[in-house]
Amino acid sequence: MISSLYYDGRCAALNSCGILCLGISSMQMSEGMLIQIFWVGLAVVFAITPANAKPNNNNSYSSHLFPLHSPRVDGTFSNVVKGRMLPENDAFDKRDQESLLTFRDGITVDPLQSLSTWVSTNAENMCSWNGVFCRKCTNRVVVVIIPHMGLEGTISPSIGALSLLHILNLTNNSFTGKIPPELGQLKALSIVDLSYNGLEGFIPKSLSSCTHLRQIRLSKNNLTESIPADYGSLSKLEQLRLSYNRLTGSIPISLSNCTRLQVISLGENNLTGTIPPEFGHLGMLESLFLESNDLRGRISISLSNCTSLLELSIGYNNLMGSIPPVLGSIKGLSYLYFEGNLLTGNIPLSISNCSELWFIAFSHNLLTGSIPSELGRLDKLQRLYLQSNKFMSQILASLANCSSLEVLFLSDNVLSGPIPPELGKLKELFQLSLYITINLTGHIPQELGNCSNLEWIDISRNQIKGTLPMSIAKLPLTTLALNENLFEGRFPDAVLNMTQLTSLQLGINEFNGAVPEEIGNLNKLIYLTLGTNRLTVTLGNCTSLKRLKLSNNAFYGDLEIEFSSSMEVLSAHSNNFSGTLPASLGNCKQLKLLDFSNNRLTGDFPSGLLAKIV
Repeated sequence: MISSLYYDGRCAALNSCGILCLGISSMQMSEGMLIQIFWVGLAVVFAITPANAKPNNNNSYSSHLFPLHSPRVDGTFSNVVKGRMLPENDAFDKRDQESLLTFRDGITVDPLQSLSTWVSTNAENMCSWNGVFCRKCTNRVVVVIIPHMGLEGTISPSIGALSLLHILNLTNNSFTGKIPPELGQLKALSIVDLSYNGLEGFIPKSLSSCTHLRQIRLSKNNLTESIPADYGSLSKLEQLRLSYNRLTGSIPISLSNCTRLQVISLGENNLTGTIPPEFGHLGMLESLFLESNDLRGRISISLSNCTSLLELSIGYNNLMGSIPPVLGSIKGLSYLYFEGNLLTGNIPLSISNCSELWFIAFSHNLLTGSIPSELGRLDKLQRLYLQSNKFMSQILASLANCSSLEVLFLSDNVLSGPIPPELGKLKELFQLSLYITINLTGHIPQELGNCSNLEWIDISRNQIKGTLPMSIAKLPLTTLALNENLFEGRFPDAVLNMTQLTSLQLGINEFNGAVPEEIGNLNKLIYLTLGTNRLTVTLGNCTSLKRLKLSNNAFYGDLEIEFSSSMEVLSAHSNNFSGTLPASLGNCKQLKLLDFSNNRLTGDFPSGLLAKIV
């Protein structure tokens, strides 16, 4: 059922040739889907998107296109720009046909036969070719959209002859070679999307001549050299996406002249220098992605002037200094990725004012002080990564107020005290990492069993004692890591009910007694570590295991175990095993480490195992 319908187009006029601009309408479906309808000339294209969609790996929202009354288009296209008038010089020009045919000749592989209609014998029907959109009365090409079709080849310079081309979308194919500088001849060009290909060489400076450009999308290629400073003259530019290339040099300060910029995505390159403080002039900026470069200096307080900012990603650079408290004045911030820098000081209390935050990653820095209890006010927070810093505090019970929290990583800090039982209120939690916090004490709280979505627990290398509460037996755990603590008593029966376990790590504790044969029923178990306890009697079959560590225990008797043929690591030194090695070891073709030293074994090596060693 349609719950709302609105129009947000900017169509200025109509003439006898039909619509001369791009328009957009949206229907909000009660089921949570957003249907956007784009007009390109007289073509109508549907884009269906989940209403609550989050950015994908390319930091964009994807829409699936299904045209009505227009040629068939397969694949996706994102964020079609709202309309503007196309140039009036639109008389029929045969060069459009010649340009497209020459472009077609540059394609060497077309696995889906997507361009099978692009032939000279069908030239009069050019406007019915797949992915080609024309004006109705003049048959001038204004849009070429052929994404996700597995095309291979080069982009012919002939594309520069499509003088009225407004949108060029070749994303997610396998084009190689250079981006032709002739694209700079396309004075009407509004969107160019060549992302997710194998293009090489430099980014053509000539694109700065396309003064109507609103989106430049060249991510996920092999582009080199620097970002053209001339792009600072593109006054209508809204999105600049150049991530996942091999770009070098500094970020052009001139980009701050593009005051309509909403998205700057330059992550995963080799950029150097600093983050231009002039970016604080970009009042419409919503997303700034600069992660995984070699940027240095401090985080400029001028970024607080970007009052529309939603996403700030500057992780894995060499940034230093403190996190500016003024960032807390940007009320709409929802995503902060600062991981892997040299940041020092405290987490600013003002961050808790950003009530829209759902993602915080301050991990792998040099941050100190206490974890602010005010973070508990962020009721939309889903991911909190604070591991590998120098925090000295207790685990905050106030984090239980972050009712949407799914991931909590506090490991590799200097935390003390007990694990708060209040964490059992986090119904959405599926990953909890507290390893190497050194000073955690007490027991695993029974209340953790209420975290019904919890799949991953790691509290290794602490001082947790006692036994494993039966309440966690009902959790859908795939990883349980309790290494290097003070657990004691019999082998925990709760483990035997965890049928989804792939990794169980109980090494270096004080467990004693027999390992139940029922552990062999955990048929998804791949990694099992029981070393350095006081366990006796060998375990049952291990037909799914790839890594098994039993060293420094009191295991005795014959090794009547059926080992998996995919076993990679088997360490059982310093026990009291006797008899011969199991014949099943001869089938372990992937074995990389075998250690049965300091036991009382006799007999010969299994033949297949001996052949592997020789």
